[in-house]
Amino acid sequence: ITLLLGVLAGRRWLGRQDLPRIPAFRDWRVPFAVVWILAAGVALVILRRESLAPAGENLMLVAAVLFAVHGLAVQAFVVGRTLTVAQQWIFWILLGPLVAAGGVVLGLVDQWLDLRAAMRRAEKERE
Repeated sequence: ITLLLGVLAGRRWLGRQDLPRIPAFRDWRVPFAVVWILAAGVALVILRRESLAPAGENLMLVAAVLFAVHGLAVQAFVVGRTLTVAQQWIFWILLGPLVAAGGVVLGLVDQWLDLRAAMRRAEKERE
């Protein structure tokens, strides 16, 4: 709600009626710099300094949450292309919570392999 109010107030204050296009969730991706946030967090934890470890853990947690959302976006892309609408509902209700845990790894892997682009290329080659 706060974000929406901020956008509306900013639009009114700036006098702009057009907002930047927000991509569909299935196309959302984390900026690559988040990998470095994760690496910094791991490094701070590895140092085993009592004063730095909590900061490292927080950095790792923030990066993990962002990569989990990124992984869910990849899963939404794949599920949307391979299952019918009814099957998608069943998948997300029954299996969604289970596969969400793998979202962190999937999001991190997608940073380097760009799984969605590979799937699009494979579909074009089949046509």
